[in-house]
Amino acid sequence: MDTAAVRRMVGVSYKKMKILSESEADLFTSHRDEILQDLKGKVNLCSKGSKIYTGKLSEGCKICAGHAWACLFVNRLCTSNCFFCPQNRAVNKEAPPHDGLDINFNNPKVFIKYLKKFGYRGVGFSGGEPLLVLDTLLEYIRVIRKEFGKGYYIWLYTNGSLVNIAVMRLLNEAGLNEIRFNIYPGRYDLNKVALAKQFIKVVTVEIPAIPEDEEYLRKSLSDMRRIGVDHLNLHQLYATKANINSYINRNYTFLHHQCWPPVMESEFTALKIIRYAADNRIKLSINYCSSVFKRRFQGSSARKLFAYYNVESFETITENGFIRRLSAISSADNLKSLCRELKRNNNKKYFYFDVRNSIVHIHSSLLKYINLKKYLLRLVYYDITLKEGEGKEELTENREKVRICKHMDILVVRDLLLRFEPMDYLTGNIFKEFIKYPRMDRGRFIKQHLTPLKLLGKETDREVFKDSLEKIELFEGFEKIPAGLPKFY
Repeated sequence: MDTAAVRRMVGVSYKKMKILSESEADLFTSHRDEILQDLKGKVNLCSKGSKIYTGKLSEGCKICAGHAWACLFVNRLCTSNCFFCPQNRAVNKEAPPHDGLDINFNNPKVFIKYLKKFGYRGVGFSGGEPLLVLDTLLEYIRVIRKEFGKGYYIWLYTNGSLVNIAVMRLLNEAGLNEIRFNIYPGRYDLNKVALAKQFIKVVTVEIPAIPEDEEYLRKSLSDMRRIGVDHLNLHQLYATKANINSYINRNYTFLHHQCWPPVMESEFTALKIIRYAADNRIKLSINYCSSVFKRRFQGSSARKLFAYYNVESFETITENGFIRRLSAISSADNLKSLCRELKRNNNKKYFYFDVRNSIVHIHSSLLKYINLKKYLLRLVYYDITLKEGEGKEELTENREKVRICKHMDILVVRDLLLRFEPMDYLTGNIFKEFIKYPRMDRGRFIKQHLTPLKLLGKETDREVFKDSLEKIELFEGFEKIPAGLPKFY
């Protein structure tokens, strides 16, 4: 459980949060597994089982899963004040279009160059309520459609409060592919959704799975089908500083899967709605977008996309999107000898001798040249974030500047996540084996590789073996994307 990260994110509210005990978590995990077992053969799975859906996914969701899309927040103000909104609704002035973090876009042309630079295949427009700045929204949609053509996928998130015939006609003419409605503010009224269906090709209802509203939602499914809703996307509620107290007041149960903790009851609500639709043969495509899917797949895909601009030839981008740096530590003579051997075998591109710090950085494919009785291994993992450049930043090893256009630079920044320095003999051997067989499941790996290594290292103590297992789990967290929905504890 990442308790420290959750505490940092939610602050003093942490003490009020309802969190499962280990025994409670086991009980609820078993209950969820029963539902998943009942859904077998009735639903589709993708993204290693972290996304569960019936029917088909929208094109926007397909693009999202591979992080081939950009989300542009065209404004901040909203016409609603939903209790689950992750943003601070106390804001009282607008902001320029932005990516939700640190990058602002002052005009569509700069945004176009950004989309081209990173190879995005679609754009989702969000807010606030984007229809509050309709002229700006239309300008961006038109410019994108003109630049990329009909094959580029564009969608919009709205609560529907400002939807009318004139607005729908303008959005259709501008080239919008899909509109997604949050129907919670209107208490699940579908009139605006039905109106949109007359103008926009793909109409989706996208809302959090709210435990108290499960019955409302069930009753709405047949009506959604009747008016031609193409997709129902159900998100798992998750806590931020902006909504945490609303969740606490509703007595929700929080899970420690990530920094922003998801709500357990929300997952059950989504799964039960899917089961109800499947059992009653309601032919509506329903997609459960779990918090763990977002963390694993949206997060890893984004890291991979941006890490490309800040990775050295002797480093590796892992399946999980982190940058891995391996280094050999030994005497100066041993390191020089290692470099000569690597050069003889035409591996010059995949290592770097840092003479000043007496260390050789090596690509993981060169581990076969490393005798762990002669060299110690250092292992470092880095995360990747983007920041808008201001033109005056000092570029260091951890920062790479990406030129978008003459008006914008973006900094691709690497942040240290974990450092093993140095690995002991047993841990080094475990890691070498782990890298050789990255797709092997943990149980088989332990049986075929860890036990012989333990004997090789003459380690028989149970605590040492337990420590080795924990290191494998730690490696997996940075190297692999796990399968399925995680346990609740």
